[in-house]
Amino acid sequence: MTEIKTNDTRRKNIRVDELEPGMKIAGDIEFDFGGILIPAGTILDKRKINKLKKLGTKYVYIFDEDADSIKENYDRISNTVENYNRSLSKAGRLYKRFRNEEEIEYEEIKELTFEVTTLGDDQDMIDLLTKVKNRDVDLFSHSINVGILANLFGEWLGLEEERLHHLTQAGLLHDVGKLQIPDKILEKPGALTDEEEDILNDHPVFGFKMTEKIEGMTKEIARGVLSHHEKYDGTGYPLGTKGKSIPVFGRILAIVNQFDILISGYKDQTKISPFQAIKIFREDSFGVFDYELLTTFLDKIPYYFINEKVVLSDGREAKVVFINPKNPDRPIIEVDDNYIDLYNNDDLNIIRLLQSSSKELELDNI
Repeated sequence: MTEIKTNDTRRKNIRVDELEPGMKIAGDIEFDFGGILIPAGTILDKRKINKLKKLGTKYVYIFDEDADSIKENYDRISNTVENYNRSLSKAGRLYKRFRNEEEIEYEEIKELTFEVTTLGDDQDMIDLLTKVKNRDVDLFSHSINVGILANLFGEWLGLEEERLHHLTQAGLLHDVGKLQIPDKILEKPGALTDEEEDILNDHPVFGFKMTEKIEGMTKEIARGVLSHHEKYDGTGYPLGTKGKSIPVFGRILAIVNQFDILISGYKDQTKISPFQAIKIFREDSFGVFDYELLTTFLDKIPYYFINEKVVLSDGREAKVVFINPKNPDRPIIEVDDNYIDLYNNDDLNIIRLLQSSSKELELDNI
């Protein structure tokens, strides 16, 4: 038998056989002999519920939320994750065919685009990229992520459907040229030599050549692949193009590519919270990105995190309740029924979103 400790009146006692995946434990569940079996705040999944049943636990405390609503949300996110994993497998197979220099049909790209653009609603897809566990971020998952973000960005810009799909395809294929780069360079830990850096920086050119020869692929898609590492001040690569001379798809992909690198930890980067990423974009991106496009991105992306549970730099958990339009990386948060404006608390930061702890809500690897 286990013991459940709680003293919060906002919580309710429920029979273990009535538990549903997605419900949140409201008090520590302890072994009779001491030690915590399941800590408060844990999101239940089927495995944890079965563990409680096997141990003979009869009742537990959960947060008093509508169970049907919790289950509906859990099922919706689970479905989005399942769809993502299916798209990830398809992207992996497609990229391997690119690597083997097989002939690629444009219809295959369109099928993958359809899957990616129908994963779920916008909020579900942002949750997918920022909250659901991912065991490892590789070339395939990063490409899917950039495709998702490019599609969202295109919607914010009001692109018509066909061009929106073209932008998404450019996102899905933006790094396909890396398949031409030796693995010893792609997988090398630590810094690259100047020679290795030069070789790696050729991947947009390789990607351009690989995509432009696909019958039916538009020049705008291929040019987006070519230009996703160009910088607005002309210091990017491979051509050093600057300003509005950079194709608009390239200017968009530059932003969403960097955002995913920051929030996913791709390319050995330290994974950071979306709010930390927003701060970097606001403070360190002068001359790097198209200012108008970046402004649109920063005007939209923070609002997807309202009501999200986050972890603060002092270890406390909080909820985001308001985005300050002038300082979107410093929202107002709620901690233990108290409101804190992070704009006035420089020593306090959001270090991560609370992720799903469910084993079923993990992204696959190829």
